[in-house]
Amino acid sequence: MLPEERRNDPLVGYFNRHIVPIYFELSKGADARRFIITSLVMSVRGEWLLMTAGHCIDFVQELMDENYKLTKCVLIDSLGSEAKDGLPVPFQYEDARTTTTG
Repeated sequence: MLPEERRNDPLVGYFNRHIVPIYFELSKGADARRFIITSLVMSVRGEWLLMTAGHCIDFVQELMDENYKLTKCVLIDSLGSEAKDGLPVPFQYEDARTTTTG
């Protein structure tokens, strides 16, 4: 948690606008995996991108390769100082074009 003097800091709020955690739920039978991956959102030449560590993408892919089914994926886009809505945004991860540089 941020110290009290930084909680309403405009600079912190500005950078939090770009932090978008991704919540995942995957299951295989009775085994369920729930986790959050932190990502940054940015626009490059008009294309909106989510950027995260390659090992996070690899982890999701490994679970899917082990026959875990993605049952829920949402973006938590409410951390910024000017967030309009506190509800998670459904995200079609399987339709995303994921890449890693590794």
